[in-house]
Amino acid sequence: ERARGIVNFKSLGASGVPDTTDAYRDMGPLPFAVNLEVGSIQNDSLRQVLWTGAHLQLALISLPVKRTVPAEVHPDTDEMIYVTRGEAEVEIAGERYRAKEGCAVFIPAGKEHTVKNTADRELKLFAVYAPPHHMRGERHP
Repeated sequence: ERARGIVNFKSLGASGVPDTTDAYRDMGPLPFAVNLEVGSIQNDSLRQVLWTGAHLQLALISLPVKRTVPAEVHPDTDEMIYVTRGEAEVEIAGERYRAKEGCAVFIPAGKEHTVKNTADRELKLFAVYAPPHHMRGERHP
């Protein structure tokens, strides 16, 4: 019964890549389990909000080679990014942090920050926002 809520991106579609199935629909605030490493690696959207609850939000992010997310500030939202593939430079309030696969970076609310893909392949990561910052189900191709 519990396994019904688990989405394994490898099992979706003939190619293993999710299309317009539930994998791309914001499943919050329902209970939900997902393989985030596989999901974030297979995500091709700049940002895909996957789960939005009352106090927390999850988004999958894919950043092309040498691309930078412009400076942004979330006044009331903390953010955590976790790199699943590639390498990033995260600048927070003027300080730079390198994040490779398996690394997390915590960004306090109110701090200006950018994320730059510094590798020669797409940067794949997921981000957790608390409280939610983006529109439920928001997707940027």
